[in-house]
Amino acid sequence: MKIGVIGATGYVGKKLIPLLLEDGQYVRGICRSPEKLSIDHPNFEVASADLMDLKSLCLSLSGLDKVYLLAHGMNEGNGLLERETLCAKNIRTALIENNIQTLIYLGALLPETELSEHMQARQATSQILKSQQKTTVIELRAGIIIGSGSIAFEVMRDLVYHLPVLVMPPWVKSTSPPISEKNALYWLSKISSVELKEHQTFDIAGPEQISYGNQIQRFAKSIGKTRWLVPINYLPLKISTWWLWLITSAPTNTAKSLVMGLKHDLPGNASAIQKLLPQQLLSFEESIHSVIEQEQCTDSQSHRKDHPAIGFFCKEYSCSHEVAASSKKIWLTLQNHLGGKSGYFSHSWLWKTRAIMDKMVGGPGLSSPKPRSNYFIQGEFVDSWSIEKVKQNELLTLGFNMKAPGLGFLSVSLESISEEHTKVSLKAEWYPEGWKGLIYWWAVMPLHSIVFNGFLKGVENKTLHDSKSS
Repeated sequence: MKIGVIGATGYVGKKLIPLLLEDGQYVRGICRSPEKLSIDHPNFEVASADLMDLKSLCLSLSGLDKVYLLAHGMNEGNGLLERETLCAKNIRTALIENNIQTLIYLGALLPETELSEHMQARQATSQILKSQQKTTVIELRAGIIIGSGSIAFEVMRDLVYHLPVLVMPPWVKSTSPPISEKNALYWLSKISSVELKEHQTFDIAGPEQISYGNQIQRFAKSIGKTRWLVPINYLPLKISTWWLWLITSAPTNTAKSLVMGLKHDLPGNASAIQKLLPQQLLSFEESIHSVIEQEQCTDSQSHRKDHPAIGFFCKEYSCSHEVAASSKKIWLTLQNHLGGKSGYFSHSWLWKTRAIMDKMVGGPGLSSPKPRSNYFIQGEFVDSWSIEKVKQNELLTLGFNMKAPGLGFLSVSLESISEEHTKVSLKAEWYPEGWKGLIYWWAVMPLHSIVFNGFLKGVENKTLHDSKSS
């Protein structure tokens, strides 16, 4: 059986695909950015598609028997309902044109009262997909999934690790049945082997209906921490969103969708799917411990393996500058003049000051553990920065190794606009570790614009100077 997974690079998609492959399925990952998938398996392939583009979507579903729809637009900003409605209509058309037998749609548990825009989008998507009878639609409705990468869970984890006292808006009183990632993925992977002839909707829910505030307290207790919750009766949506953006690593639009979705109780009952595909459901505490154990496994690639308090999502700062030179010339500038005695193209005194401060607390400063080659090689160092990724004339990613409460990465990317014009972009990523990591980020934030824009301007000046000299 050939199965397509729309949203293959998302949280659920990345974890579902290996399970389908283990079950002997042929899988096609469908996403906008195929380069983000690094699955090496003889029964796996990747197709590029945009849900807003009907032609690419139809091509990506060609030859498939069943399709998973895991994509959603929580982080896309304004116009969510209109955008999701258009995507749902495109998917419906593509399903019919390709004679797809079954669509498995990961929807959301819905409140019994008014719906937020995010919830309206999920409901509208379901109705549109089920408005045809040629493809059987199986909808699995989930609430909070307890797993590494789940938005609601990661916000909860950030709150627990970042602050000892939490000011709690009214929406933390709303209840839902959180489900273990392990349980959710079991139902998602096994439902593809069930043959149903009519549209069906199943709740995939955990064994308890728990308030979000109670989940926070029980999470804290399960990892040996005490957290005090201070409830307040009113907090506007904008303030709630800003508050989550400030003290967690969740993206702003995602935080907004989460807050709006948590305003009401989300009832769920998994008895129907339990009869169809029975399994032992993990309790809330068991689900927490399952996530932590998985992250600590020796084969885990999670950056939390040795730092459980580090945020899953990162804080970012980015800037770019167009340079009148080829990407090859700019790459040579970086290769020949980045680090060492040459410094960092601009504001060298700030870099040196930070290095001195690091040395004072026992860090490496800018000292390299070993000399680097004349070329950028993954695994080597530029001063104390570790070279994490290298793509000749395109991308250089460095890992920050000075002492700091979190993990940091600095990426320089080169995009050719024409033969002698290149867009040079710089992106700083910071994964804060606890409240100290957040304070550190906000403390150095004012310097980012000065230092990083100066870096890009310095790269331009040095490249143009070297070009004239040659």
